[in-house]
Amino acid sequence: MSFISHAIDGYRLIHIGYNTNRNVTAVINCYRNHVRYGFIRFYKEGTPIPEGLVAYPDHETIHLNFSDHNLQSIIDTLRYEKPLHISFNDATRTGWLSTSNEPIGEEELG
Repeated sequence: MSFISHAIDGYRLIHIGYNTNRNVTAVINCYRNHVRYGFIRFYKEGTPIPEGLVAYPDHETIHLNFSDHNLQSIIDTLRYEKPLHISFNDATRTGWLSTSNEPIGEEELG
């Protein structure tokens, strides 16, 4: 499968203390109906960031990786935007967290 996208409706943020193996500073688990459909890992600034992937044969869990300088903006997106999707394109090895199309000037109501 070359493109996978999951709507998500919840998340769990985990801040990680010193980690010598991967330099991971935080992980966000992304859920829909209490089932995990994605992981977003944040790596210490300056650390090589592995490419994302999709785990099989489960329900196609998406794994995205970012520098930890992206953590706050991604948390803000999770807090203030809806609906949200976590997506991955196998052909380009690119993944993202996205909103749906929204009108300009729309405020979240709820």
